[in-house]
Amino acid sequence: MEEDSETAALYENIFDVRLNFKISIMFIPSLYQTVRSSWVPTLPDNVDCISTELEARLITAALSNYIVTPDKELAGTELIIKNDLLQGVKTSIFFYVTPEEFETFTIELSDLAERLFSIHDSRQVSEVNNLDFVKLILSKIITSTHFIKEDLHVLGRAKSINDHFDSAAHEVSDNFQETIQ
Repeated sequence: MEEDSETAALYENIFDVRLNFKISIMFIPSLYQTVRSSWVPTLPDNVDCISTELEARLITAALSNYIVTPDKELAGTELIIKNDLLQGVKTSIFFYVTPEEFETFTIELSDLAERLFSIHDSRQVSEVNNLDFVKLILSKIITSTHFIKEDLHVLGRAKSINDHFDSAAHEVSDNFQETIQ
């Protein structure tokens, strides 16, 4: 048991925001410029044997399609990485924010996590759309030209998975029904 709590501590302040119970957006604290300098990261041979916070953050990023992380120099930009490390994840999109923005998101996500009864509890976007992390998701992430077409379909924001997404034609409305888990 002690080992599990030690491992869990390595993942502290990493948050998984799920849209419609399927699309995962990971909020990961600083990756210490590792993504800029090299990708795919050097990871332990056994990813179940994570021993540092950086390894926990890197493996989480490597397994994710959408990542929000702080970087003062890259804030406001997106970085698209082709990920050949694992099957199933073909592209990772990093959304960079300022360290101050990320701190706000961390506080909001921690507060929301405390109010949820379990990891399977959820909230309608309309219940939390005043939170800054939700505003980021709505204004930058799901409107990104790199957002995966199949994910747009899951969100009901594309006519079919073969259609191209036109962000101007699909503005966020009060009837937006994504669920944040």
